[in-house]
Amino acid sequence: MNPIILFFFLSLIGWKLYQRWKLPKNFPPGPSSLPVLGAIHHLSDNLLNSFLELRSKYGNIFGLRIGPTPTVVISDFHTCVKVFKDANFSARPTYLTEVMGSVMSRPEDDPSPNRGVVFSSGRNWDEQRKFVLKTLSEFGVGKSRLEETITEQVELLVKVLRKDSSKGLVHLGQRFSVSIVNSIWNIVTGSQFDLDDPLVHSIYQGIDKFIDSHRLIGVFMVFPWLRHIINYLGGALNKMKHDVRDMMKKIVYDHIMATTGSESDLVDAYLNKIEDTSDKKSSFFGRKGRTNLEQNMLELFGAGANPVSTTLSFCFLYLAKNPEIQKKIANEIQETVGSTRVTMEDVQRLPYTNAFIHEIMRITAINFIGTPHMNFKNAKIGDYDVPAGTTVFAFLYYILNDPTYWKNPQEFQPERFIDESGNFAKDERLIPFLVGRRQCLGMALAQSEMFLFFTNLVREFTFSEDKSCPLPEPTPTMGFVMGCPAYQIKIIDRD
Repeated sequence: MNPIILFFFLSLIGWKLYQRWKLPKNFPPGPSSLPVLGAIHHLSDNLLNSFLELRSKYGNIFGLRIGPTPTVVISDFHTCVKVFKDANFSARPTYLTEVMGSVMSRPEDDPSPNRGVVFSSGRNWDEQRKFVLKTLSEFGVGKSRLEETITEQVELLVKVLRKDSSKGLVHLGQRFSVSIVNSIWNIVTGSQFDLDDPLVHSIYQGIDKFIDSHRLIGVFMVFPWLRHIINYLGGALNKMKHDVRDMMKKIVYDHIMATTGSESDLVDAYLNKIEDTSDKKSSFFGRKGRTNLEQNMLELFGAGANPVSTTLSFCFLYLAKNPEIQKKIANEIQETVGSTRVTMEDVQRLPYTNAFIHEIMRITAINFIGTPHMNFKNAKIGDYDVPAGTTVFAFLYYILNDPTYWKNPQEFQPERFIDESGNFAKDERLIPFLVGRRQCLGMALAQSEMFLFFTNLVREFTFSEDKSCPLPEPTPTMGFVMGCPAYQIKIIDRD
């Protein structure tokens, strides 16, 4: 090739790449970038500490490239609310949709990774979210049926814990996941799991390992195409994938075989929706509909249980390490409710107990950077310009621990949610479920589960440290979301 033509050809490619990578002059301040890798060299394995360092240097709104993707991190509450209520920022980052859609994929699925509710965007997200919310509401979520189901699971867990504690110390965290998912699984599928089912426990161990694999975050953000190797991963993760997909497939198949045209749970309603859909562009049509159904089941099974289970694990770890607080909560429950079980009607009657749970959610900040959003069109965040396709994180850990708002944020103080009259005081800045159009659709369910499980277990048992097995400090462990450190605890019946 003529050297002059080659020079101009390479110059054209270089110019195109420059235009593609060029950020607006008024993009939020941030660290320098390398070609292809972006600013990943400024991020360590501990993403929380990395973001804290960058925020301290560049302010409450900072920007960087993570791989090829422009990224903005918001640490200011008011800016976060404004941005996440904007429909332009309601998408998920393309790399996240591709990665999470591929993690649990199978050959029979629709090829598009844009599936389910949590990680999808556009029409698929809008249609699926509306249908899932509407259907779950019709079958009891937010109503007395859900509370009855949760209460039934609490009673079953009490029996299991009583049996476990008779043998010695209890790995409490391992007991929550199945009970939590059972609280909604009957509404989703018309069935529930045995609390000692070894397959289900094995699946949750695999899910926990995946969530703990925080090093994958940076790798997939920089090189999204690596999602194609996920199917070749061995060990617990791969086994978990096949086990959970086999489970979902069997549940759907059993519903198809038993169908009478009536609807008794979400799967029934969804299958009828697929049957009635003739629009090929619909997210409920044919193979696409079936893929969305199983993805939604997977999200309700996995993503719905982990945050609540982790929060409850922290609740009882803090209780055991703070016996005076535990005594205060137990007395409040006893004096207010007595020997009857606690119900959701008791929330306002148990202000300190409610404040304790909210302080746990604040100080642990489990979903420390939230689930990222993306803007469809060019936009502004604060005074800065951000191009379409920018990943936007709400730095929830900082928002929930901002020293300019929360007094002594690193100190555990349930009293910060109690007003001068001794009543529970809700704080608008406590946003563990985020805000706006993509606020967690399971927020009401999670709040009910946390309150009913926590209060009724405290009513039954005393939780304490055994000198033979010291409790760890309640410092969250790093992962896709924060985790509670494993511990064994002494459980005895309350007098």
